[in-house]
Amino acid sequence: MGERTYDHLKKAIEDLQRLSPQELLSYWIQNELKLAETCRSLSNYAKEVRWGNDASNLCERLAELSVETAEKLMAEYQKRFGTSELSPTNVEPIELLLSLKDLKRTLKTGRIEDVIKTLLETQRVMREIYSSLASKTSDERLSELFSALSELSRRRYSTLKEMLDRTQ
Repeated sequence: MGERTYDHLKKAIEDLQRLSPQELLSYWIQNELKLAETCRSLSNYAKEVRWGNDASNLCERLAELSVETAEKLMAEYQKRFGTSELSPTNVEPIELLLSLKDLKRTLKTGRIEDVIKTLLETQRVMREIYSSLASKTSDERLSELFSALSELSRRRYSTLKEMLDRTQ
């Protein structure tokens, strides 16, 4: 990770700690949708360079998981806050900061195993970040949201690990 990326990541983590529960949930929804969009773009790229269906299908499945998560979160957001209008947060998406450059690099190799390993590492780090934020905040509602984000990263890690095991 380059120094510039590290600085952006550090700032994003600091910014996350300052969000209200409504802003944090909004951030999470928006980033799930950005992640889905990125995964779909990567899926199309994998098809364009004819790597076969494995890389494309993996990216599509991850996009679907992100959309499903965003839909569940939106239902919770509407229930908690009585609106579907998301709060702006201006916090950079941590997952994309961590993985986008490495994903582009590993996708060029055409090895699905390398792509999955990059995604595994991203989810491992995300789980650590969210667990740390959950334990550091004094706001119980924020702690619950950070814990839920950590659990989501753990589940994604498990899903990716199963995919990696099937490729070997």
